[in-house]
Amino acid sequence: TQSTWGNTSNLVASYCVCVCIVCLRLFISPIVLKDQVKAANSAMPGPLEKSEPIYGWSRRFDDLFLKPQRTFKVHFWDAIENMGLGYRLWRFGKQARRLSKEPFIDPFVDPTPGPVLGVGLGGFGGGSIGRGWRGEFRNFQLLEPGLFNSDPVMTNQFSVYVGKTETQPTFAKVLYPEAPSEVPLQSWNWGVNPIDCHYHALYPRAWYTYDQLGQDGTIKLTCKQVSPILPHDYEESSIPAAVFEWTVENASDVTQDVSLMFTFQNGDGSANDAFGGHTASAYRETNNNHTSAGISMTYRKNQRVPRQADPVSFAVSALEETGVTVSYRTGFIASSSRSAKDLWRDFSQDGKLESRTDEVVSKPNEILACAVSASVTVPANGSKRLVFTLAWDVPKARFGSGRAHYRRYTRFFGSQGGRGQVQKLAHHALCHFPVWNERIDAWQNQVLHRTDLPDWYKSALFNQLSFVSDGGTIWTDKEVPVEEDGKCGWLKIYVKRYVPGSKRYDPYWFVVNELGISYYKNHSVTEPVDIIPMKNVMTVSDTSDYDRSNENGFSLTVSEGGHLRTVCLSANSKREKREWVKVFRLFKRISDEQQQTLPIGRNSIDTLLAVAVPVVQDSH
Repeated sequence: TQSTWGNTSNLVASYCVCVCIVCLRLFISPIVLKDQVKAANSAMPGPLEKSEPIYGWSRRFDDLFLKPQRTFKVHFWDAIENMGLGYRLWRFGKQARRLSKEPFIDPFVDPTPGPVLGVGLGGFGGGSIGRGWRGEFRNFQLLEPGLFNSDPVMTNQFSVYVGKTETQPTFAKVLYPEAPSEVPLQSWNWGVNPIDCHYHALYPRAWYTYDQLGQDGTIKLTCKQVSPILPHDYEESSIPAAVFEWTVENASDVTQDVSLMFTFQNGDGSANDAFGGHTASAYRETNNNHTSAGISMTYRKNQRVPRQADPVSFAVSALEETGVTVSYRTGFIASSSRSAKDLWRDFSQDGKLESRTDEVVSKPNEILACAVSASVTVPANGSKRLVFTLAWDVPKARFGSGRAHYRRYTRFFGSQGGRGQVQKLAHHALCHFPVWNERIDAWQNQVLHRTDLPDWYKSALFNQLSFVSDGGTIWTDKEVPVEEDGKCGWLKIYVKRYVPGSKRYDPYWFVVNELGISYYKNHSVTEPVDIIPMKNVMTVSDTSDYDRSNENGFSLTVSEGGHLRTVCLSANSKREKREWVKVFRLFKRISDEQQQTLPIGRNSIDTLLAVAVPVVQDSH
């Protein structure tokens, strides 16, 4: 009995101790949290400057979130129960990546970039480019509807140059607080003081302020970022462009020369940026009593379904005003340390670029980028304005099935794509952004001037609207007609090709269309090993009748310069071999009948898909 009572008393005592600890925890935690909030608030920026609105969401560049959000984790028993589903999703993602595709759903990869996003750029439905509250460009949703690349593209930056005075040397700095991990870009001068940099958002506009710039700290920069979100105006609200209006303030007693450089990479930061064949060229456009100068870039997309490559293009330009000089570098290789260092040397010398006008074409494994600089002389205790714009043009929103829809803005600006169209979009934005500002003020002031609404509600009401643009919205005009959808571009297949002089079949990727066959050593399709024009293919034969060592083999008889040669191939199975023989023969018939000039009709494409459904589903 005494032993039982002793054990019971020990349990009661232990229980009381646990209750006391829990009570102390509940009592102390609010006090600790309150002290943390108080300390964090003391580190928050002071009163906003007059150039920024009173309401909105603000951050200083060195701010840290008190309680970072944890991503969702699957519990053990839930994982056991859904093991079959998890395996199918894992297999789906593996097959997609084997075909150099990005799966549209992958629960094993956390897509959340963290608490880093600010309001995005551009109108509704034309593809979107996000921007972090520290100034980085990220969260690209351009090439494939609904698929994002949330990683920052560190080449996309604004940089400042302050000229030499009688008492101070020159000053050049990238307007970002941290140096990137990419080795080629580390030659630039990174690292503005985050304590002197602030962000303020009230969608569709955002403000970035940079204080204490220059060797003596007398230069202040304010960037007002404007996107064309205007109530009851569907034309302007669909434009895929944004304007960056910079105010340069000189607090010193001497005149200072200040330049801003905008660098932008041709692409969205994906592996396709190094595909090769991307181009960049300079342009100058005058319209509506405004002149802009900059760079337009075309992007070659490595598409994976039978169709002609859809046009993708970008434009970066600056407004030429009285006293403003615009210079540019048509193209530099962001993946090359030598090229990136040469650009920074050019800019840091006098704030101007060499304005090379020759067209630049990237090679495979090269990442192409451009730079535009605007220079102005700021009087003592005065201010000046510099205006940049970024526009992109992806007129077709094409989904995984291959069907395409024209985006909404093509109704007003054309659907052909290319340099001419993106230049028109960029110049339109530079000419009309003052009207955008006026109409946004008139729209938002109806809410901001109401005294019966709390401040947090006014901020959330506008800033949460940014998700309509940044969340992957597609705003279409109409479906692309089949007769306007171009040629059947190519079909990418994985086979094994016989190596002459040996007794083996090596794996190859090859691309087949009505024009010919190209062989590649890897799935990136960059440097062809062999190109066979389809007009030179004489026959397609099943070789298993006479070559019993390879039951899955088939061959092409090719005529070149009056001589015949045989190309031996091997499929993965007999069924797949029969399907690919049909595919080759179909492409040859299309090539012979249409003589490589007329577009392939919808019936021919449907026939192709009908005879090769198993393979097309695997290779997409």
